[in-house]
Amino acid sequence: MKDFPLSDSGKFWYRELIHTNHRRVNNSASQDVIDRACRFTAGVLDPIRAHYKKPLVVHSWYRSPRLNRKIGGSRSSHHCAKNGMMAIDFHIIGRSFVDIFCDIAAGKFGDWDQLIFEFNRWIHLSKSYGPRPNRRMVLAAYKRGRRTKYATITEPSKVLELY
Repeated sequence: MKDFPLSDSGKFWYRELIHTNHRRVNNSASQDVIDRACRFTAGVLDPIRAHYKKPLVVHSWYRSPRLNRKIGGSRSSHHCAKNGMMAIDFHIIGRSFVDIFCDIAAGKFGDWDQLIFEFNRWIHLSKSYGPRPNRRMVLAAYKRGRRTKYATITEPSKVLELY
């Protein structure tokens, strides 16, 4: 696999974009997805990393349709990069999830489509580069039994009250 940086900062790489633990699934990204990932990195991820002065730990970024099916992802997952979307799940070691969540919700790092505080384990951030405008949806994902539920968050600083 050829690896290359996704922005001039050199902080995010193609291998992170396509990483999966499912070795038998080809998760290569098309040039269109790579181009969008480069825009997302330069416009969103690099500013977040620069602000916190710590690396982002990527849990999930791009998912091919086959990988998304294999892991049981939503058919409309923004991780699949359909319809101009781009999404990432991440955390920053040594930084409060709530602080990061609040900073993104406040618009410190530009526009976005969905911001989801997921299971008190990572933050999901998506952005539209397609025809649909960014909706700025602020949500929290949590489990009830085996089902994932989503709650709209009106006060990001109080997101932990769901857990």
